[in-house]
Amino acid sequence: MRPGPELTAYLRAKPEKHCSLVAYLHAKPAKQAELVKILQGVVAPTRQEPGCIEYHLHVSDDDPNVIIAFEIWRSRKQLEEHLETAHIGSFWVKRMDFLTEDADIRFCTEI
Repeated sequence: MRPGPELTAYLRAKPEKHCSLVAYLHAKPAKQAELVKILQGVVAPTRQEPGCIEYHLHVSDDDPNVIIAFEIWRSRKQLEEHLETAHIGSFWVKRMDFLTEDADIRFCTEI
């Protein structure tokens, strides 16, 4: 799912629980190091956002070109606000310069 009206409607329809996001980013091999540097640059500002419980970046043990972002937020509203921040938006508009395919984003609700 991509940021926008569809995502906003999805998040608002869910019951109020902690909201998690797992994003799989498949880097172009020649752009992997640059992508990692850009993504590492959003970690600190994201962790300072109200509602951010956890925000981590990982690299797949099977494929160094697969970067995984794992996030937990106190509420859907705070995750939604995070997706609208300048540091996420500036990456999002240029993401395909670094990716072989669009981001695979999975939203999860705590059970």
